[in-house]
Amino acid sequence: MTDLAAASVVDSVSLSHGFLLLGAAALLLPRGKPATFALEGLLAYALGAASLQVGARAMDSLTFAAAAGLDAPRSFLAVSLGLLLLGPLLGVVGGGLAWRGGGTGRFGRLPCAIALGVSTAVLGALLVVVFASGTPEAVAAAVLLAVGAYAGYRMGRASGVGILVRYVDLHLLARWRWRDGLRAPGRSDAVWLVILGVAIVAMVVTEHVGLIIIGALAAAGAAHALAVRLWDGPRFPVLPLLVAGLIPFGIELYQLAAAGEWSMAYPALAPLTAQIEIRLLLLVALAAWGLAALWPFHGLVPNGVLAPIGGLVLFLLGAGFLPAGLFYWQPLLSPLALVSVWWGALTGRRTLVLSGWAFQALVSDFPMASEAAFGLLGVSAALVLLPAVPERWTAGVVRMLVGLSAVGIAWSLPGMLQTQLVYSVIAVAAVAVAIWRKRDS
Repeated sequence: MTDLAAASVVDSVSLSHGFLLLGAAALLLPRGKPATFALEGLLAYALGAASLQVGARAMDSLTFAAAAGLDAPRSFLAVSLGLLLLGPLLGVVGGGLAWRGGGTGRFGRLPCAIALGVSTAVLGALLVVVFASGTPEAVAAAVLLAVGAYAGYRMGRASGVGILVRYVDLHLLARWRWRDGLRAPGRSDAVWLVILGVAIVAMVVTEHVGLIIIGALAAAGAAHALAVRLWDGPRFPVLPLLVAGLIPFGIELYQLAAAGEWSMAYPALAPLTAQIEIRLLLLVALAAWGLAALWPFHGLVPNGVLAPIGGLVLFLLGAGFLPAGLFYWQPLLSPLALVSVWWGALTGRRTLVLSGWAFQALVSDFPMASEAAFGLLGVSAALVLLPAVPERWTAGVVRMLVGLSAVGIAWSLPGMLQTQLVYSVIAVAAVAVAIWRKRDS
């Protein structure tokens, strides 16, 4: 690459472009170690790009030139650029492994060659950024980060933490393993399916607090009935009881509205006192946690089935009506969501990983993070319905869902880093563990 071409690249190509290129390259690789290495690199790249974006206090993605000229401490630049370098570097490793394995499918090694070429090109462009910024130590940082991550993973496996977590999960928290899978519903189940569908539509289109609460209660009742009838789930109505906490929430708001101090309609929202918001938010969070089947309620219904509904409850009733309460309880809700991410990673529940990440993004109450959260919740629900997809389409659907998950995580990271830096980095580590694990629930 000539100096003129290199300058043109760093002046025009953004970090988002690099992410999309690496993501497309990862999806071209066959499943197994090649795709795993590429996805791990994509996650590292997303973290590095998000940290640089937060460091620049920019809402939009930075170009390579802006990243090179960022005015930031040298150590911060070295680590962030090192994470960026890990993306295409691991992509090259994955492409090389796929090429060595002979490729798969009707096109043989061609997809591997394309992925390898794309990763190499992005790596070259990033090396221009690294040396233009005067931080060649970023190369050493990339190597140290990779070695440290692998060493941490091996130490974690040797400690037996994952075995202990899976034992507790199987024998205490999720004894119901949906042993008959997602059985097809019969005619007698049609009523519950209709109630569930109407409740979801009502919650999406309405602007009235009372209707949102009624929709959440109906969805919880219908989901519990379907879990018992179709999947041999727990018969005690834990989920409906958790969501029933919204009833006193609605009663208190109705009393305030009757006294003329508040309105039950969203457009006419009048501010509540901070004390009332703090008290009511816990009821909303408990209902949302149960509907989304987050830890420790992930054994009530199949993970991810009601995740979007739980997200709607937290977003509409929490962030929408009780912002002061959400801010007050953020130090409690963020680590609880983080536990869900790690629990899903250690037990092989990808839906729990995605739902936990989405709730951590919702709790951050950052606009970009909240938007991405609903995409992740939708992917989580789609994963549950994956067995219903015809077998010939399964591989393509899985790749599409993986791509959407990667975009959602990358999109939400800048906002999450701005509001909860430590928890977000720990969550990234959990996603890395989930990618590396080969077994799923």
